[in-house]
Amino acid sequence: NKKDVEEIWIDKSVENDQHHGVAHIIGNGESRLKLKLDLLNGQTGGSQGVRNVGQTYGCNLLYKDWNPTFLIVMNADLSKEIANSDYCDNNIVYSSVKNVLVNPGKFHIYPDNTGGNVGALALKLACADNHKKIFMIGFDFMMTPTDNVYIYEDQEYHPQYLPNNNYLNSNLGWAKSLYTIMQTYDDVEFFSVVEFSKAEFPEEFKMLRNFKQINMRSYYNLAPLGAVTGSIT
Repeated sequence: NKKDVEEIWIDKSVENDQHHGVAHIIGNGESRLKLKLDLLNGQTGGSQGVRNVGQTYGCNLLYKDWNPTFLIVMNADLSKEIANSDYCDNNIVYSSVKNVLVNPGKFHIYPDNTGGNVGALALKLACADNHKKIFMIGFDFMMTPTDNVYIYEDQEYHPQYLPNNNYLNSNLGWAKSLYTIMQTYDDVEFFSVVEFSKAEFPEEFKMLRNFKQINMRSYYNLAPLGAVTGSIT
């Protein structure tokens, strides 16, 4: 109500309805290092035959280590870095309208972007793409700056990965976004893959019937990963 807004309709540039309903959201908390990312490139076997392990939605600097099915980035500096690389030439990267305009031909517009943590945006996109079982890896929910460790935080040119004095409010805001998504998509199963001794989601998450915290071993079994690509060690 503060200003006039002129809007135009832009058709979705990525049609994603040919999948098995399983998605893996890859964050950049240090617990993600326990996952063999290459297993997500493989297939799984079983009574229903060989099938893909699912689609992957990555956050920010994951592109440095691995190519997910979709990458989500909103930060202007990170977007510029990715645009200047050759990653966008052969991979699908979602970003904001502003970043699309600043870096023409590089990104796809993230649909219905209401802001928030990139991990939550990746989770919401997977739900909107109609996935029914979603695993969250590297979503290390921490309440103290000493525990708030990200894989890329030692790289000084990425200050958003460094601890800051607003960690508590940031984490609470992130948790609220995730909680709202899980409430909205109550027909989706959500699994947070993290060791219990390192990260606990807030108490209210335990009231969600469609949310569960599991460790990495349980994740390998539930996904399942490595049935065709090789054994898990």
